[in-house]
Amino acid sequence: MGKKLEKLLSQLQPHLEPGEHVVASACGLAESEVFHQSVPRLGVLAATTGRVVLFVKKLGGDEFQAVSYGSIGSVEAGRTVGGKNFKIHSTEHTLSIRGIVDGDPAELERIIRMRMHQATVAHAPVQAPQAAGPSIPEQLAQLGQMRQNGTIDEATYRAAVAKITQ
Repeated sequence: MGKKLEKLLSQLQPHLEPGEHVVASACGLAESEVFHQSVPRLGVLAATTGRVVLFVKKLGGDEFQAVSYGSIGSVEAGRTVGGKNFKIHSTEHTLSIRGIVDGDPAELERIIRMRMHQATVAHAPVQAPQAAGPSIPEQLAQLGQMRQNGTIDEATYRAAVAKITQ
């Protein structure tokens, strides 16, 4: 981790909730408004244990935006002549960073997509198995496979198993 990313992450800490911590991050240019004009500034896009945050340090202050994993509609990751880019569209905001110079954008994307899926699974209604659907052992095997490949976490797995075996 480079010094700029390390410094931005330390400046981000006061904005995090108690018990929340950064899981993955990337440092690059984020658009910031100065005198009603968009100006690129060094910022960090971070996946935390509870949400995705964009933090930009400015002269005399900072900008902070956050979106919950459940509100994210799409994630765009790519590369242009200017470097790697990352954009998150949610019902709350669009968070974007370009020209990534530090961090691990591939890990950031993986974590965000995994947490988006977990948020969807956690809020999806669990229905009782129907006669034509998979049997309880088949459902348990599928959940075990999802937990093993990282699609769902341990807590989501246990909650789903409890609902199926009631």
